[in-house]
Amino acid sequence: MRAEGPRGRIRAFWHGIRGVAVVACLALALPAQAQDSPADVPLVAWEAPPTCPSRAVFEAEVERILGRRPSGGPYADITVVAHGERHTAVLVLGARRRRIEGASCEAIVRASALIVALEIDPDALSIGDEPEPPPPPPEPPLAELEGGVELDRAVGPDPARRLASPFPPGSTRGPTEPPFRFLGGAGLALDSGAMPGLAPGVWLGASGRVAGLLELGLEVRILPEQRARLAPRPQVGADVSLVAGRVRVGLGIVVARLGVASFEVAPLVALELGSVSGTAVGLMTPLSASSLWLAADAGMELRAFFWDALGVFVRGELEITLKRSSFVVEGYSTPVFRADDAGFVGIAGILLRTS
Repeated sequence: MRAEGPRGRIRAFWHGIRGVAVVACLALALPAQAQDSPADVPLVAWEAPPTCPSRAVFEAEVERILGRRPSGGPYADITVVAHGERHTAVLVLGARRRRIEGASCEAIVRASALIVALEIDPDALSIGDEPEPPPPPPEPPLAELEGGVELDRAVGPDPARRLASPFPPGSTRGPTEPPFRFLGGAGLALDSGAMPGLAPGVWLGASGRVAGLLELGLEVRILPEQRARLAPRPQVGADVSLVAGRVRVGLGIVVARLGVASFEVAPLVALELGSVSGTAVGLMTPLSASSLWLAADAGMELRAFFWDALGVFVRGELEITLKRSSFVVEGYSTPVFRADDAGFVGIAGILLRTS
């Protein structure tokens, strides 16, 4: 050990002062560094009503959009004001000022966070991280009747409110009715007025449904021979028959469906043209003659179809004779037969139609 002079003591004092200064600088620098940590620096100056999300929620939304925690800040001064159910946010970004309005404070937060994220780093956005919304639930299938007739879906989510009819409200036709349908049929006819008495016969017809309800058809009616007798001499008379064709115009209106069956009404008018033939009986020389037959008809037909193709029908018509047939036996002034001015025609039979 050796004693030091004045110069040694001065050097030691100087080194002590310098050490104290270094320690003091480190002590001041560490709190400042902790204060400037990016995790503690707010991204925005946030002022909002208590019902709005907090600043932490806002900053978390900014970080979600950017995909990271930005350094530095604050980047904007945001003030949110409530106006009843709506909210308004004023964003001050440097020298720029923006105003945002929304129906809720949450909407204001999302819009403002997007603007601030664009202000921080337009190239580092990661929009689209939110999960995809779930797909809508599949619509329930339409209920089906036997035979393939679909039911209309009732308004509303309750399946118990499905309609029991295949037709929309106020409609008389099904949604699956084709624009054209061919109908053909055969049946028995019963005439009162065109022949000497109540006369059975045969009916054949074919028609097509066009333009929705409208039907156009051609028909044939055949009434076999029926004997008419001369009043003064019953042994003298004539055998009278009728063959006539007609053009029919009508409407085919569906009124109800029940399972695989459908029911229709068909108002109609027809013009009939034909020939009435007569052969004299009770004379030495048989004589034959024919007369023009012309009549107009109007009536109603009721139909019931099963399995969509096979059906039955019944029809009633009022017949107005436009050209009356009259037969006079040679040598007698009294006609042996003359058609009535008006009569009735009834027809019943089966129908076949294309689907």
